[in-house]
Amino acid sequence: MSATENTVLHRLSQLDPSVGEPPASPADSDSTLAWVLAQPRDTQNPPRRVSRLALAGVASATVLVAVASALWPSAAPPAFASWEPVPLALPRAATTESAARCPAGIPANPEGTETEAVTPVIAEQRGDYTFVLQAGVRGYQECFITDGVGTASGWDAMANSMSGPAPLPSSPAGTGLLALATGESSWGAGDGAGEGSVTTAYGMAGPEVESITITTASGRTAEASVTDGWWAVWIPGSDPIAGPVEVTSADGAVAWIELDDVTHP
Repeated sequence: MSATENTVLHRLSQLDPSVGEPPASPADSDSTLAWVLAQPRDTQNPPRRVSRLALAGVASATVLVAVASALWPSAAPPAFASWEPVPLALPRAATTESAARCPAGIPANPEGTETEAVTPVIAEQRGDYTFVLQAGVRGYQECFITDGVGTASGWDAMANSMSGPAPLPSSPAGTGLLALATGESSWGAGDGAGEGSVTTAYGMAGPEVESITITTASGRTAEASVTDGWWAVWIPGSDPIAGPVEVTSADGAVAWIELDDVTHP
């Protein structure tokens, strides 16, 4: 037995008012018990029962946590939970099918009475989500597609369009980069559907651009899709692109370009 254990046991033994008394025989046990109960209590070293109460409180807290975990809604996963920082390019057939779920055109005049046709220039998949970028002569359209819970069609789509009176600029040369749009959109802000905000950036890339990597304000990185002179990337949430983007050319050379310096009005 250690010295610490011996000290503790000694102190505990002093709390027994019958310490030093001879053991009671079965014949006089009742009188011994009556004598013990009649002794005054030691107010300087009262019996310590707090530890037992504290343990009971911990046990109760553990039960409450377990119940809370079991009752927490499991049917509400984090928004864009399956998003991936590296996109998967869709084959032509899948691109055509996805584009068919997006609006057929973009407004060609301020009144919206005329429509300009658009064709897909980029179609990518990140987890369960498909992003399609379509372009026309004077404008472009971004379109998000995912499975729609409770919808008659089985999928949901959100689209943003931009058009103007002048034609879109020509693609840049070499490893040049042109950003047509960078900013935040809210998926389903009007009717409560969708999963919240996304940050998108897209535009045109020179023929020598092999890859583009962006970094967000929170430190996340993501690779953009680069296809036939176009590029696009999107990130869940209100997480704007911070600093320059990394542009790698076909020969392996790396350049850093600020999107603010190349954004098309």
